[in-house]
Amino acid sequence: MAYRFEHGEPVGHAARRILDEQVVGILGALENPGGPGLAEAVHEARRRSKKVRALARMFRTPMGEQYAAVNTCFRDAARRLAALRDAQVAVQTFDSLLAALPRGLSADTMAPVRAELVVRQQHASHDTADASAAFEEAAGLVRKGAKRARRCSVPDGFGALASGLGRTYARTVQDWYACCADPSSASFHEWRKRIKYHRYHVDLLRRVDPDFAEVRRDALHELSDLVGEEHDITVLLQMVLDEPDAFGPVAARRQLMLVAQRRRAFLRTEAIALGARLTAESPASLCERWETAWTVWQLGPS
Repeated sequence: MAYRFEHGEPVGHAARRILDEQVVGILGALENPGGPGLAEAVHEARRRSKKVRALARMFRTPMGEQYAAVNTCFRDAARRLAALRDAQVAVQTFDSLLAALPRGLSADTMAPVRAELVVRQQHASHDTADASAAFEEAAGLVRKGAKRARRCSVPDGFGALASGLGRTYARTVQDWYACCADPSSASFHEWRKRIKYHRYHVDLLRRVDPDFAEVRRDALHELSDLVGEEHDITVLLQMVLDEPDAFGPVAARRQLMLVAQRRRAFLRTEAIALGARLTAESPASLCERWETAWTVWQLGPS
């Protein structure tokens, strides 16, 4: 079954089903660290871990004291895989910047930067010992978090998820304002996480109000792409800043900084504009909308 609530399915049963499906997917992705699909395995495990964290946020109130422990386990599992992910994505991010290189700038100037990124990507792909250790540790954290989550009892009805739904959206709105006031990497990093959790909540509820959910999901995917690219550029720049001498001459690094900062400024402007539309409704109003739709959905035919 899919990552969503189904008509007639008790909420507690749905929460357990969705958790188990995601955990099976994560552990399956982490089975073979030495395989050719390392990048895809890392992506899949991290993506599903975030889905579990979004699910936990939705049921934060009924989970009580277990919430923090569950969230920490799945957060740390994804973090353990972050270095592998960053090494793979850095080359893609660089190539995207190169494809949009402004007229008058030479791609050859930045060639030393790409060469170093490729070396790091290949090292991450072929260092099976490091990948095995990361996969094993992440899998252990996932099993620990899942065990804790299964101890929780989730009651039936919309009330079980209302608080978590509203709280997550409220943080999304709050962090949009923070980005408007301070459009920094740190602000966008926090907002990016809230957008993703809110997007997954809409995914979970997409059968409840399909028309509203489809429009909102599409816009949230677009927003996620904008802030995701912004984050990838920030990670790339930080790599270069941490070890500047490894990335070639000053001219190469200077041109990368120029191109990356221009692109990042554009992405931030676009994201803030789209975010204004997606955060216009108050948390109370949005929760009321979903609750009304939920009631109608439950009373309707399967």
